[in-house]
Amino acid sequence: MFVLAGLNLVENYPYEAIEKGYDFVRLASITAELISIYNVDDVCQKLRTEYVSTCIKPSTKSGLCNRSRCNKALRRFFDRVPPEYTHELLFCPCSDMACSERRRQTIVPSCSYEGEDKPSCLSQMRICKADYVCRSRLAQFQYDCQPEEQSATGCKQGNYAACLIAYTGLIGSPITPNYVDNSTSSVSPWCSCSASGNLRDQCTEFLNYFTDNPCLNSELGMTTVNRCLDAAKACNVDDVCQKLRTEYVSTCIKPSTKSVMGSLVLFRKLVLLDSLFQ
Repeated sequence: MFVLAGLNLVENYPYEAIEKGYDFVRLASITAELISIYNVDDVCQKLRTEYVSTCIKPSTKSGLCNRSRCNKALRRFFDRVPPEYTHELLFCPCSDMACSERRRQTIVPSCSYEGEDKPSCLSQMRICKADYVCRSRLAQFQYDCQPEEQSATGCKQGNYAACLIAYTGLIGSPITPNYVDNSTSSVSPWCSCSASGNLRDQCTEFLNYFTDNPCLNSELGMTTVNRCLDAAKACNVDDVCQKLRTEYVSTCIKPSTKSVMGSLVLFRKLVLLDSLFQ
């Protein structure tokens, strides 16, 4: 179980499978989980629509978006929707620039991320540390994604899921990170150390947690690799699974003409039910 901003989510399956006959306790549990999946999907769609519409809506006075409202809506989305949904949007594997650009646009960066000029990372850190929520999330990110050169994974803590969750916890804050372009998987906050003076080392240390962190970089890379490997192992031997996977992958990499989450829900629903009778 992990906790994010007061939200408890159970990751591990609470029942043991029975080898013979039908496990009706497990069937009831899976039915409840499927209902939960549909409920979460509705919440996910609602909150995603909310933050997108908020972030693209221009102010009647300035004609620009309201960044504070946009960030608040983003925090609601990433705090209330489970990582299994948000990570599909943020960390989906891409093999071309068009897909990478759609992935980069997930948080509506023109409002939530970018600006005319990059502010100093030191000033953004000061703003963050003056706010209790941002300060605690930054500390959690620096702990969970702490690099370690001697570690085989590049991570001192070795908790892959925790690092990605801590990363998404920063979205909607003064140090919101995002993909820096559509040709790599490099991420960074929208800030610079160019005018940090004699505090340049401190500034660079902060920025390197995003730009030159073998722990975080390996997490972003391995998320893509592992998802591809797991999908291949689980699906290639099953025609129905393969068909459904093809459907939701093609949906994820196309412009938003149909529900991505709807395809994921259908995929998970049938795979869960099928696993009951293995």
